[in-house]
Order: sequence, then structure tokens, then C-alpha cells
Amino acid sequence: MGIPATISDLTLEGLNRALDGTQAQMAATARNIANADTPGYIPTHVQFGEQLAAALQRAHKAARSRAYDARGQTALERLRPLEVREQTTPMKRDQNGVDIEREITDLARVSLQNRAILRLLGRKLAMLQTAIAQGGGR
Repeated sequence: MGIPATISDLTLEGLNRALDGTQAQMAATARNIANADTPGYIPTHVQFGEQLAAALQRAHKAARSRAYDARGQTALERLRPLEVREQTTPMKRDQNGVDIEREITDLARVSLQNRAILRLLGRKLAMLQTAIAQGGGR
């Protein structure tokens, strides 16, 4: 889900990418919980926060000269969450690496992050709506 370029800015792009990251992490965590009793299952997690922070920093520095690719996207818009398998997961007897307490904690943390992003996105869109209603660029 992209934001139309006519109303897009760095804040909206960043919030959109952050939302993608939290949704991907919630999906990975849900799969891990669903497979908690599957023999040999290796849990996955999403690596995204550091990549998003670095991409936002680069995008902020280059905000005046937005570089688009052949598909009309910026590097920030192309950024996608990366799901990786756990490497150092302690295995149970059945070789399942899911730590259910950790997964529940991760789900709660990511749910809070998701809610905060949605609130910020709502505030940003409300500001745009106010600007449009009041004649914005006059």
C-alpha cells in the first residue's frame, strides 16, 4: 500500500514503512506461536528497525533532491522488511526453537508500536485534512 505522490512526504513515507515493518513482525510472531509444538520448527523474526532508521536518515539528508528509480519510487519507498530465521535459538528436545514467552512479549511490544504508528499516521492525515480545508497553499 503506497501513499499517492501528490500528498506524500518523508513523514508519511516513514510511517508507511514503519507500519509495514510492524505488520511483518506480527505475522512472523503469529507463525512462530502457531508452530510452537511443531517438531524441528525454527522461528523467524523481522529485521527492519535499523534499516528503516538508516533509510530515513539518508532520505532526510537528500530530501531536496528526491532520487526516483525507473518505477518512480524512492529508496525509502522500496525498503521492505526482511524476515530471517533465528540462528542462536536454543532447541527443545523436539528441535523446536520457539520460546513462547519471548513470542508473547514480542507480540505485545510490536502491537504497541503498531498502535503508536497508526496514531501518528492519523494525526499527520488530520493535519493534511485541515490544511486542505483551510486552503493550504494560498
